[in-house]
Amino acid sequence: MSSPSSELVSANPSFTFIPLPEVSPPAPIKSFLDLVASFFEIPKLNNPNLHQTLLSLSASPQLAILNHGSVGGFVTHCGWKSILEAVCAGVPMLGWPLYAEQKMNSVFLVEEMKAGLAVKLADEDGFVSAAELEERVTELMNSNKGEAVRERVRALREAAVVAKSEGGSAHFAMERLVNSFK
Repeated sequence: MSSPSSELVSANPSFTFIPLPEVSPPAPIKSFLDLVASFFEIPKLNNPNLHQTLLSLSASPQLAILNHGSVGGFVTHCGWKSILEAVCAGVPMLGWPLYAEQKMNSVFLVEEMKAGLAVKLADEDGFVSAAELEERVTELMNSNKGEAVRERVRALREAAVVAKSEGGSAHFAMERLVNSFK
């Protein structure tokens, strides 16, 4: 996997665009990119030979993205809210914890929930090599271990749907909490 760093174009401190040669992405990918772009006013690149295909955002509509059908995996910092949102969307994860409780959450995600794979940090600063990230993405998407994780996340998603439904355990717990304030 070659580094696109020589082609990075920064149009705004909030956005980093990785321009690629003009291609027509498959319909699900185009649909996903259109969804992300619809939430933001994205400046156009000045080079007509380049096409905005990937972008990194400082903030994003995470729930909408996770629930989009073209999302096959999620690289997460292992914040608990992000883990719950990914589970509820049925999206398997690659855990890349940065600090505090995220390291504990990553262990729980990978070893107990079996809903993700851990990326191996290259150093104490939390950096991950491009080769490591590529290996983990490939493992998640194209291996027996990755298939087991994807299957587990699908089962967790179904359990979450039941828990959130009327009469489900989450619904019951919330009702009990609300009633305790009366």
